Amino acid sequence: MKITFTGKQDKLNPSQERKLAMAFARLSKLLERRGEKEAQVILGVQRHLQHAEVRVNFYDHTLVGAGAATDQFTATMDAVDKVEKQALKNREKWRDTKRD
Repeated sequence: MKITFTGKQDKLNPSQERKLAMAFARLSKLLERRGEKEAQVILGVQRHLQHAEVRVNFYDHTLVGAGAATDQFTATMDAVDKVEKQALKNREKWRDTKRD
């Protein structure tokens, strides 16, 4: 999965980077059936709150997950989890409508 970060990015600990990489790997395992997908991570700050938004195109649907927390890592993980839930729901919906 190709990940593009936009906005001011804070330095993460090596353990946090590994956890984030594992979360994106789990997401790419769900999404990458036909070729490599691209994820856009948009980072922003509003006062003392860090915002993260993850966008992924999946079968003509744009999956968007937004997270907000006091630190950037937690906000990004929340956003990735929301996108993962949306992808599972979309796959399940598609699979169940195609079965006889």
